[in-house]
Amino acid sequence: MSRQPERRIAGEVSARAGNGGGVWPELFVEAVAREVAVAAANGDGALVAGPAVVTIFQVCSTWRNISNSEILWEALARHVWDASQTTRRMHSWREEFIRLHLTASNFRHNRAKHTSAIEYEVSSDSSGNGTGS
Repeated sequence: MSRQPERRIAGEVSARAGNGGGVWPELFVEAVAREVAVAAANGDGALVAGPAVVTIFQVCSTWRNISNSEILWEALARHVWDASQTTRRMHSWREEFIRLHLTASNFRHNRAKHTSAIEYEVSSDSSGNGTGS
């Protein structure tokens, strides 16, 4: 009894275990990457989301191509770092995610300092006590 080859529609993914021949749809891979990053951020903190999602991109070339998705990076920046269009400073959401990650990492490892940009003068009144103005 010979087994006939499985017929598939273009783009369809087989759910059979052990089948590595199918191509995963981009939306599915983006959803997996997003869920991995969100789970990592919710569980161990926002700084863990970056390395977690990069691990997803190492699965294969198809999954690596998802790393170019602006939609994915925007979703990650918004969820992991609570970024919005008004706070975006970089040309792409990927660059913005990296900037936010590096900024948080620098503060966590004491490689950055925060200073106030507000200056004020100290003047002396007639009693010699310093008062701020």
